[in-house]
Amino acid sequence: MFGKRPEIIDQTNFPGKGQAIFITENNKLDQEEWSIRSDGKNVWISGGFPRGVHYGVAEFLEKFGGVRWFTPVNHKIPKVKSITVPLVVLPKFPLATSVPVQFS
Repeated sequence: MFGKRPEIIDQTNFPGKGQAIFITENNKLDQEEWSIRSDGKNVWISGGFPRGVHYGVAEFLEKFGGVRWFTPVNHKIPKVKSITVPLVVLPKFPLATSVPVQFS
C-alpha cells in the first residue's frame, strides 16, 4: 500500500513521536465486534478475539485505504503516500449471517 513495510512495535515501546496505528484485542467487545477511533494523529483499532480484530483492520483498510477484496485471491490494494483518518469513533457489529423465517 505505501510501498514499504511498516515498523511493528509493542505499544509500550512507542516513543510518542510521529503517528501510529495501534491494533489491540479488547475483551469488553464480543468476539465479532470492533471499534476504530482516531484523535487526528493516531488510530486505534480494537476488536473482540478472534474475529473482531480482523474485522476492524479490514474495515479500516477498506474505508480509509481504498482496499477492496473481490474474492479470497482477487483484491485491489491502491498505492498511496498517506491515509487521512478524520476524528472518528466507529463502533461496529457484524451483520447477521442468517435471518429467522417464521412460517404460519
